[in-house]
Amino acid sequence: MKRCILIAIAALLLALPAGAQKTQTRTRQFVYPPLRAFFTRNPGVHSVRYTVRPGRLPVLRLVTDVQKGSLYSHNLDFSGDRYLFERQHGAWTLPDSLLRMKRNPKAVEHYVEVTVRQDSVFVELTEVFPQKKKPVRKGDDEVDYDQVFTKVEKPVLPVRGLPVLGREAAAALSALPAPGALGDSVFLFQLLIKKDSSVQTYRQLAGDTTAAGSALRGVLDRSGPWSPSEECGRGVHTYLKVFMRVQPDHSVYIELPKRH
Repeated sequence: MKRCILIAIAALLLALPAGAQKTQTRTRQFVYPPLRAFFTRNPGVHSVRYTVRPGRLPVLRLVTDVQKGSLYSHNLDFSGDRYLFERQHGAWTLPDSLLRMKRNPKAVEHYVEVTVRQDSVFVELTEVFPQKKKPVRKGDDEVDYDQVFTKVEKPVLPVRGLPVLGREAAAALSALPAPGALGDSVFLFQLLIKKDSSVQTYRQLAGDTTAAGSALRGVLDRSGPWSPSEECGRGVHTYLKVFMRVQPDHSVYIELPKRH
């Protein structure tokens, strides 16, 4: 598998000439005192790092051991991770509006890298600019190497679809002796999706672990087949979080992490 990844990276580097795109970075630093409360509540967290991209919520990386580089990631674009993060650490209170910097309108892409230590915020804006295309003659064909390569990922989903899974989850909960008396309305599971499309509930991360949790685990264990994750065109085992929320009308909302 490592060999396959290395070959793909090498092919990409050979396909793109030096200088195909140009990047520029600018930095600034400021102090935001309300963040002190977060680090006071979480004394084991040394710093928080994340990247801000347009239209996405960030993946917060909590650094807990500087020497070992230990960190824990929470994808705030996924309701399950956001729920766990706020339950374990409290709300993240740094507004994105404070991270804005004046951008060059000629940039085709931009992102902001953020590092926070106590109340000190370090911001680095990276802007990507297109370069003049340089066609290369190859035989009788003109090959344009100034192109954008996009990694196409196959989504990991139940073959029968999430709506079917949601209806089965709601039916399982309604069959409980007291379906209206759930101890929790939020559940988070981690599944093992095997390369043969079978599924196994690996563990439960949040929610009632008695009758309701057991009923939902059973639904997930019977939810196969799933479309497996792929690397280099081959199916591989993968872990996947599944967030479930029981709505007031007793339907079940299901969400999977977005691919970034």
